[in-house]
Amino acid sequence: RLDPDLGAISPAVVHVSCGSIDHGFIDPARKLAVLTETDLSGQKAAGKEGARMPVRRRKSIDPLTLETGDYIVH
Repeated sequence: RLDPDLGAISPAVVHVSCGSIDHGFIDPARKLAVLTETDLSGQKAAGKEGARMPVRRRKSIDPLTLETGDYIVH
């Protein structure tokens, strides 16, 4: 079912939402395509299913938290 918060779906507009489906689908009648992370990247998202991130990635810093003046080592 469609998320009621989306309202009317407009052509050429991308809506991003969180959910739990394994594969995307296309509904030609509604002119709607739903894509999952697996469809886009070819890899299943890490989640509560037991897939763990490597330690190196778990300890990485979220780039969105960086501020002007923060030191970056690469």
